Amino acid sequence: MPPQIDFIKKSLKNVCVDTVLLFVMLALVGHLTINFWERFTLQSELSNMKHSLHSLKDTINNIGKAYDGLHTELKDLVNVVDKKQHLVPECKHKKEAKDRYIV
Repeated sequence: MPPQIDFIKKSLKNVCVDTVLLFVMLALVGHLTINFWERFTLQSELSNMKHSLHSLKDTINNIGKAYDGLHTELKDLVNVVDKKQHLVPECKHKKEAKDRYIV
């Protein structure tokens, strides 16, 4: 074979090997980039969810505290009404404070 054909075959073989290596490197870099991006995205989403859950927990705690305060105030109000009922003569058509208020 003439030397030019051998040179062309070797060059073509080198180009093919280089092309395959380039595709393999691109595939590997793409795979690693996707994994990194997914991991980064998942971490940020998990962080947002964690923040939302803490916010929800604080809101529920505040609602519970407000409910406890309201319950205490209602019990105190019932006690005040009961004391007033004992001081004022009772009418027959009025019910007792205990029967009117459910706590």
